[in-house]
Amino acid sequence: MLLEANTFRQAVIENTLRSCQLFMGLPAADIAAIASFVVPKHLDKDDYLFREGDRSEGFYIVQKGAVNVHRVSAAGKEQVIHLFRPIESFAEATLATEGGYPADARDRIDDCSACSEK
Repeated sequence: MLLEANTFRQAVIENTLRSCQLFMGLPAADIAAIASFVVPKHLDKDDYLFREGDRSEGFYIVQKGAVNVHRVSAAGKEQVIHLFRPIESFAEATLATEGGYPADARDRIDDCSACSEK
């Protein structure tokens, strides 16, 4: 039963990668190799995926729900940069910088899943 669950999870991740613009057109073997080190993350509504200034641990692909990437102004007002929806990737550029994530990312729907590429 555990093997079936792992096989199913791997297939779901591969399908997400295959559907994402970033990985479209890659051969199945490459998709499977990438999927083998993907870390699925589950967020409840208003959970933070990361905060501005956190060290970059990877980039993300939304599987389900939506992730709000935003900054908070000096006056305390949230300024939305983008609302990422299923199959959209984000935070790729943070892998090439030492400054960490440039904004906050938080789940905006009741339930959200994202894949993290380390």
